Amino acid sequence: MHTASISRRVTAILGAVAVAGGVNTGASHSDASAADSLPVISTNNNRSPAGVLRGNELTLHLVVRSGRWYPEAEGGPSLTVEGFAEEGAPPMIPGPLVRVPLGTRVLATVRNALPDTLYLHGFAGGSARPPDSMRIAPNERVDVTFIAERPGTYIYRGATLHSGGRVREWGTGGQLVGAIIVDSLGSPSDRVLVISQWDPTPDGEPGPGGFAPVLNGKSWPHTERLRYALGDTVHWRVVNASRDPHPMHLHGFYYRIDAAGSWYADTLYTPDQRRVVVTESMQPMTTMSLTWSPDRPGNWIFHCHNTAHTAESLHDFVAGRMQVSSMPHHHEPGRHAEEGMAGLVLGIQVEGVAPVSAPIARRLRLLVQERAGVYGKNAGLGYVLYDGSHEPARDSVESPGPPLVLTVGEATEITIVNRMSQETSVHWHGIELESYSDGIPDWSGSPGAIAPAIQPADSFRAVLRLRRAGTFIYHAHVAEYWQINSGLYGPLIVLAPGQRRDPATDHVLLLSYGGPDITSPLLLNGAATPAPVKWRNGVTHRLRLINITGEEHVAFALYGGLSLAEWRPVAKDGADLPPWQATQRSARTNLGPGETADFEITPAAGDLRLTANGLSGSVTLPVRVH
Repeated sequence: MHTASISRRVTAILGAVAVAGGVNTGASHSDASAADSLPVISTNNNRSPAGVLRGNELTLHLVVRSGRWYPEAEGGPSLTVEGFAEEGAPPMIPGPLVRVPLGTRVLATVRNALPDTLYLHGFAGGSARPPDSMRIAPNERVDVTFIAERPGTYIYRGATLHSGGRVREWGTGGQLVGAIIVDSLGSPSDRVLVISQWDPTPDGEPGPGGFAPVLNGKSWPHTERLRYALGDTVHWRVVNASRDPHPMHLHGFYYRIDAAGSWYADTLYTPDQRRVVVTESMQPMTTMSLTWSPDRPGNWIFHCHNTAHTAESLHDFVAGRMQVSSMPHHHEPGRHAEEGMAGLVLGIQVEGVAPVSAPIARRLRLLVQERAGVYGKNAGLGYVLYDGSHEPARDSVESPGPPLVLTVGEATEITIVNRMSQETSVHWHGIELESYSDGIPDWSGSPGAIAPAIQPADSFRAVLRLRRAGTFIYHAHVAEYWQINSGLYGPLIVLAPGQRRDPATDHVLLLSYGGPDITSPLLLNGAATPAPVKWRNGVTHRLRLINITGEEHVAFALYGGLSLAEWRPVAKDGADLPPWQATQRSARTNLGPGETADFEITPAAGDLRLTANGLSGSVTLPVRVH
């Protein structure tokens, strides 16, 4: 569902939430007094394990109760939600961290202080068998005992049964979640990042809302800032304890996936199985362990690439304001990073001195333009590459933007000229570049040299130093749900030195939305119904799949007749795959927003069709092989 529908959905949702008393905005004296009497829920940064560990036994006493939660600033707008707590302590979001060495015996009690029946799921992570679910009546306490027999990252969560007899799958507010970590001997020091999401629908069932996702209990810019030094080895465990998938994107660096799991199982990859990515889609109730190392100083971010989960309108939604617009907002100078994003964004600051850079070898000029009335009342936006010979008309737009074909080792300066009526920026998605050029206004760079937004009639020079060949993306990073969906995106292809791209065998297949409205179709290379293309038979073709939709997790497939064709995956996010993954297989794959994947195929003569299917529609590209 497109993020442009936020304003339509929020009004209805907030009306329902107001009836349920979910948002503490002072709507009535009695509601406010009831909320004020609840304990304040604390934010859990997952640094301190819960319980008491003696020898190989952990003793833990948990209780589930309601409280007031401040997902943004303390003392700001609050929400009434359910949370886990240790007995005698306030509730926490996420729930208390259960972290034990391998082989620990866990002796726990869980008390239900809610007026509703509680269902407890997953509270035996690391045991040799899948954990049982438990039903806990109001005011009841149950004993839970298990042995942490398998190392890994696991999830526990609660659901409630309200008086009407219907289970609230995610609890009131969706914050009844927490992590269980089982450490093996020699496990590295790491940080645990838990994603949860406020579900404001009165019955707790998945619905049209949920626009308050948080990392370790907070929404940007109130999330924790992580600070590292050049050369540090960084280990994270990321837990998606929400009901939505999240494509998690790290700016400026690749991260290595060391393990992946679900709420009750975890798989540690062997060295030859590990791969590196810049964006990885995490399905609901899954985990991943990752490693990365910063080799360039400056400010960076780690965030969900679903634009609804980082949109600035999340601030309005949490605060309970009734009018939310998907149009770009005006921001005070120097405050775009704080005011222009919300939700699942984590700030990273790397300290150190940048190495001496190679001189610029190539210069390009990229115009950012708009044309009125392309999408009804809304303008179409687009990038135009200006070669200096003939200046394009100011209202000419290309969507997608022109392929930028660059070369490894060739430092390229791109001057971005904003000819629109609104501010913008450009993010070079997947490129290992200097922080100042990364494209987050009022954040990218280092103290004393922070990149601004590109104002109308102004320009910005970004420098790209290309380290690896592959398939990447360039796109707007201001009001992304509006500007990207309106056309500000394009493919970025980096070739090895001496390599030339042949468009007859090297194919960009870019999926996007066709406008900022909820009814906008899916587009493949800018078309909702692409015209047939011709491929040569008997030669190897490279397919560069790119998903730059705002929210769509897309199933791509290549068919010959009624059967799937075969292809060989060769790269993910511009990085070559390990040999065990780069093998011939059925031609289908799933990509989340912000992900790219490269495949090779040597087709025989005949007809093929590439399909891309998402929740909001599908698009098919006919292929004639001759």
